[in-house]
Amino acid sequence: MKILLLTKFSTAEHHLFEFTQKINNVLPLEVDILRVVNAYPQVPLKPDGSIIDPCVDYDLSALTDQKLSELAIANEFKAKFPFIQAPMVEIGNLEKIVRYKIVKKGYDLILMGGHQTTLIEDLTHESTVTRIMELSDLPVLSVKFEQSSHSELNKIGIFDDFNFKKPRKLSALIQIAKAFHAEVHLFRMSGGKGGSLNGHDEVMKNFAMENELSDFHIHNLPLDGKNEESVIAENIQKENLQLIAIPELHRKTISWMMSKNIKASIADHVLAPLLIY
Repeated sequence: MKILLLTKFSTAEHHLFEFTQKINNVLPLEVDILRVVNAYPQVPLKPDGSIIDPCVDYDLSALTDQKLSELAIANEFKAKFPFIQAPMVEIGNLEKIVRYKIVKKGYDLILMGGHQTTLIEDLTHESTVTRIMELSDLPVLSVKFEQSSHSELNKIGIFDDFNFKKPRKLSALIQIAKAFHAEVHLFRMSGGKGGSLNGHDEVMKNFAMENELSDFHIHNLPLDGKNEESVIAENIQKENLQLIAIPELHRKTISWMMSKNIKASIADHVLAPLLIY
């Protein structure tokens, strides 16, 4: 599996690399790490999102010094973690550089750290995870550092609408599930109270067959007036899920977060290693 790992080389991000090592122990990975030093907004950029250098109109020496310093850190990480193929440090625009590399390099997955956002942060700006999710159809695996210390990934939860349609194949997730011989729990959230799967169990079984899942369990989750984020968090604890995936999910309740894209809201508020398609 080929992965683009986005990093800032912060102290907390050691957990992100350890999480990647955990996967690599059972599923060999090819990982390119990328650190983007944000350029000044007025500095002209090349089509790949990096700065035009040399740029005679602006003094870029501070940015260049930072790049050299962080490239040394990147090479230290490469020496420590053999799964790292290419350590990259660029100066420019994060979204443009990531989009360009996704197109050119053929990655299967983006892996990055994240943190639980506050209400003020939700109202004032998008999180980095949310911005990266919007760049392409590539799945994004977000690891909140305090939630990355499980020794295994042997219980995985998939939260989906499971509508009556052709099942979607989730290649990256299934590779991880198979490598860890994981027990996979399929959750369908419904807007009403109580009730049953009402025929959706067949859709969920077809999904499991399409994705070659042998050890799976299906669940119906009536929201009972709660928002989706809190129901997901409850079931992470209840089932001791160590990784969750959100392929296709639409909001079924009215809540204070309803104006925010539900996948972005889950990425920002749910504490768990999270794979969003």
